[in-house]
Amino acid sequence: MDMTKWANAKRFASWLGLSPNNRITGGKVISCRTKASANRAGPLRQRPGHVPELEEGPNGSAPKAVTATAHKLTKLVYSMLRYGQAYVDAGAEYYESQYHHRALRVAKLRVPQLVAQLGHLSNAQDQVAGVPLNPVAAS
Repeated sequence: MDMTKWANAKRFASWLGLSPNNRITGGKVISCRTKASANRAGPLRQRPGHVPELEEGPNGSAPKAVTATAHKLTKLVYSMLRYGQAYVDAGAEYYESQYHHRALRVAKLRVPQLVAQLGHLSNAQDQVAGVPLNPVAAS
């Protein structure tokens, strides 16, 4: 199959209708639905089979998750077809470690914000109650 028609995997995914069609005006996102596509492979994304982890929740995220997964798989397929690369499964441990590193990075960024909020709360309580929060430190 001639994959040189598409310059990169993102354009291939867009041709399949798996990329968001962001409509932004004045810095506000109006819509971010995937665009309609007339190609034959696009509708395959709508038939992922039953995946219990992607059950539709209260915010309706299941279709978004299916489309995001299809987009990721499309990029893998593009690389395999265009460059002859073999698929290498990173495994669950890799994704768990990535999640762990991401959670630590976010927690490190949040610590100064939380400390500042605690400082503001303790100052507000001191002023409202008229009693120091830590009597030992006040003496």
